[in-house]
Amino acid sequence: MVQSVSVASSRSGHMVLCCLCGLSMPPNPANMCLNCIKSQVDITQSISKEEVIFFCRECERYLQPPKYWVSCDTESKELLTICLKRIHGLSKLKLVDAKFLYTEPHSRRLKVKITIQAEVFNGTVLQQSLVVDFVVRNQQCDACQKSYTHHTWSAVVQLRQKVNHKRTMMFLEQLILKHHMHDKCLNIKEVTDGIDFFFAARNQAMRFIDFIKTVAPIKSSTSERLITHDMKSNIHNYKYSFSIDIPPVCREDLICLPHKLCRDMGGIGPLVLCSKVNSKIYFIDPTTLQESEITKEVYWKHSFTSLMDTQRQVQYTVLDVEPIRQETQYMKNSKHKLVEAQVVRSDEMGNENDVVFIKTHLGRILKPGDNVMGYDVRNSSYNDHYVKEFKKIANMPDVILVRKIYEKRRGRKWKLRTLMKDPELANPKKNEKPSERVKDRERFMEELEEEKELRDQIDLIKLDEDASNHNGNDKDDDDRDDDSEQEEIAPGVQDEELRDEQDLVQKTNESDYDDGFQDDEVDEELEEAELEKRRNDKREALEKRREEEKDDTMIIVANKKK
Repeated sequence: MVQSVSVASSRSGHMVLCCLCGLSMPPNPANMCLNCIKSQVDITQSISKEEVIFFCRECERYLQPPKYWVSCDTESKELLTICLKRIHGLSKLKLVDAKFLYTEPHSRRLKVKITIQAEVFNGTVLQQSLVVDFVVRNQQCDACQKSYTHHTWSAVVQLRQKVNHKRTMMFLEQLILKHHMHDKCLNIKEVTDGIDFFFAARNQAMRFIDFIKTVAPIKSSTSERLITHDMKSNIHNYKYSFSIDIPPVCREDLICLPHKLCRDMGGIGPLVLCSKVNSKIYFIDPTTLQESEITKEVYWKHSFTSLMDTQRQVQYTVLDVEPIRQETQYMKNSKHKLVEAQVVRSDEMGNENDVVFIKTHLGRILKPGDNVMGYDVRNSSYNDHYVKEFKKIANMPDVILVRKIYEKRRGRKWKLRTLMKDPELANPKKNEKPSERVKDRERFMEELEEEKELRDQIDLIKLDEDASNHNGNDKDDDDRDDDSEQEEIAPGVQDEELRDEQDLVQKTNESDYDDGFQDDEVDEELEEAELEKRRNDKREALEKRREEEKDDTMIIVANKKK
């Protein structure tokens, strides 16, 4: 039977002399005092006092031998587990307690205080504490090594859309950045009509495709190529290619739906505008305000294309706007308003013969004198058999208006992030001009300003003051109000919709270790009282750490009975 007794206590009240130094002490089976036992036996001699752990600076993970990399926070339970497994000789002793001790943040050192127990003379159990130092060394993990080496990928996702602009890819890029779906990519390559994403494993590519399915009505196909084959162990190494097709239908495109599909959708159209694209495609009839949607399965069954895209839009000037008194069932719950308008092409102003009377869904924002973009249906030629069927049934509208043009816009206080594409893998379109890309990006940013529904899906980064002033945002509010009386200002992004770039970027390992003592590392806007409180808290924490490092060796078992 083993009984636990502190060295400072006495069960019987009488004292004995130590057999080595003669010091008066409570009796124990070894007949030695604590100092003599420590001089005779060191239970920590088999434990290594200094170890090395490896840290990857790219992905901020620690190596858990033999080959696993684990993401751990500083002084976390996971990191403590990795450190304890690295201590040689600890498995032969009984571990009682383990905890981190304070170290200077940039020293690249970790200190772990462990408390162990071992049986010494005649059943006496000695408990001792020691501090093990860990040196943090940098080493790239396997995944980060592959990211710097070409042709090491196992799966590639080829995202394609055959259209004349890049706005869809720009929007998908922002969604990917917001949801961090690019974190597992080894490389990103921009190609004609799309982007290629390279991954180290097939399951990572499948996870990426599952995300794209939630934001776009895609169609995917898979192919594989055998790289190596081990006949003895029957191991095959493949490279997988996933081809993802996005429908060539975008917002504001004019579409002539197939006659059968129009019947299935409640008699809409067939000449409609695409109002929104996500996992489904949404349409609106600009002459009746009837709205409908189709799934990706329905679209790929019919596989229709746009009749006219945004590059074929023409500028018109609104001469007059009159509301329609007779309401239909689609006008009651619609966010649009159906009106009758008189418009003329802006380059043909003054010619009364070219005035066109139309119905449009933009009645809530139109007024006489506004400039709008629309499709000149009557003067365009088509190579679409659905249009020929439509002409046999009814007359086509002469003009379909799409959006309003705002002559004056607010200075932008925000920016967008971009994916880090590999410049060595870049394969830009041969006939693409840099001005076209700039034009597409400008139009994409204008769409974000005009449509709050699009802004809510992505992250808009707040510009710093210098960049904001460079963009012309330092104008006085009075001047802006005076200008707005003459010209209508386009909708803008509110300050509460913007996010700090520092909040989105993951902090580096060095920034996680902030000691808070130096004034230049503290926000200047904090009050002096709060700064002093932080310093006092740190000093108290340091004093507590020093107390924990004191020697607390003790005898916890005094005798052993049979």
